[in-house]
Order: sequence, then structure tokens, then C-alpha cells
Amino acid sequence: MEDRDLNVVIPIVGLSNGEHNYSFSIGNSFFEQFGNEEIKSSDIAVDVVIEKSSAWMGVTCSIYGSVVVECDRCLEDLSVEIDVEKNLTVRFVEEAQESEDDQVMLMERGEPELNLDQVVYDFVCLSLPLIRVHPDGECNAGMIAKLNQVHNNSSSDEENDSPFSALKDLFK
Repeated sequence: MEDRDLNVVIPIVGLSNGEHNYSFSIGNSFFEQFGNEEIKSSDIAVDVVIEKSSAWMGVTCSIYGSVVVECDRCLEDLSVEIDVEKNLTVRFVEEAQESEDDQVMLMERGEPELNLDQVVYDFVCLSLPLIRVHPDGECNAGMIAKLNQVHNNSSSDEENDSPFSALKDLFK
């Protein structure tokens, strides 16, 4: 069983005004609860600094470590480093509602805890590159050879079978 935190939750009832530090270590089970199948494994540390006052809390999340995802080119495992620091302002309101600003979280007065699960999940997912590939030369050589073979075969088939192949001669 993995020795990781399943949730990033901070109890705030009775929390005094001032600065408070928390550390969490999240792993695979954290991402599984969101139904995320892209992240195969993870080793991530989350450091949270809260500056609390009576009307609001300033939250700084430092997220670092690595996740393993699938390479878009060769389908092998690819380790991606995560290093993100985000700030969030939590404002206390009488009635819970959605905030229009993505850097402001509105929280009902008297809530017993601050749940940062969704925030941390979003920060990690948004820090992943859109195109996830190994550096040149590090992809699975066998898969790259097959991709090149399929690409070469489909290129020659497209030239002969394309309904637009007859139109090429119009510009000559």
C-alpha cells in the first residue's frame, strides 16, 4: 500500500491568524479518485503556506515532483517533471457561491476545512505539456520504425487514390 495522502485538506476551525505551513505527498490514488487515466504514476510533494486573517486566507501551493504519462509518439512511459507555484485567495462569505476569478475561492464562514484537492489536481494537469514526447532519439526505436513504415506506405497510397490527384495537372 502506498504511503501517500489521498486528500489535500487543511482543518481551519480554530486556526489562528498568521502563517501556517503544511506538507502533503500525493501519489497514484490521488489521481485515481478523479478518474484520471493519463497519469500512470506520480510522486508529488505539495507544500502549502496559509496566511490567515479574519476575512480571508492567502494560500500559496508549491507543487513539485514527477508524473509518468504515455509518450504521444512511441506510447512508452514518459516521466514529466512538475514544478508549479500558484497563489490563491480564499475569501469568507455568508453563503457559498462560485467565484468569477479563478485565483479566488469563496468559502462559507464556519466551514471546518479547506479542501485543496481540485486546486492541486488542476495545477498538476495544467502544468503538463500539450504534446508529451521523449526528447529526440529517446523514443522506442522499434515503434518509430513502424511509424515511418506506415507513413511511407500511406503517402504513396494517398497520391494514387486521392480524388484530387487529377487536379494537380491543372496548374501546369
